[in-house]
Amino acid sequence: MFKPGFTLTELVIIMGILLSLFALTTGASFSTIAQSQSGTTAQTIIADLRATQTKAMTGTTPSTTPVAGWGIYFEADRYTIFAGTTYLPGAPSNTVVTLPTNVTITASPTTIVFEHISGHLSSPTPAPTLVVSSGGTSRTITLNSLGVPNVTP
Repeated sequence: MFKPGFTLTELVIIMGILLSLFALTTGASFSTIAQSQSGTTAQTIIADLRATQTKAMTGTTPSTTPVAGWGIYFEADRYTIFAGTTYLPGAPSNTVVTLPTNVTITASPTTIVFEHISGHLSSPTPAPTLVVSSGGTSRTITLNSLGVPNVTP
C-alpha cells in the first residue's frame, strides 16, 4: 500500500543540501565582516592621522607648554596619539585607541611624527606603512613625505 510522504533517505539528502548552503553563506558572512572591520579600522586610523597632523600644524597643545609636533605610536592591538616628537609611555596627554579584538596593525616604522607648522613627516624615509589586518583581509596605509595617507585594499 502506498503512503504519501518522504522517505528517510530523501529527508537526509535535503538536510545535507540545506546544511551545505548554510555553511557557504555563513562563511561568506564572516569574510564580509572581516573586510568591513579592516576597512572601518583603516578609515579610523586615517582620521586620527589627519587629526594629529592638524594638531601639529595648528600648534594645539595639551597644556600651556608649546610642543614641537604631534605623533602616533603603533602597537599590534592599539595606537597612542602623543604630543611632542618622542613617545613617552604613560604621559598624561597621551590618547590610547584600542583596536577591536580581531584587528591588528603592523607598522613600519612604529612611530610617526608630524612637524609643527608644516605638518610634514619628521622622518619621511622610508615612507611609513601601516597594514591593518582582520580575518585574513588587510588594508595597507602609506603616507607620503607630506603626511598624506593613501589606502590600498
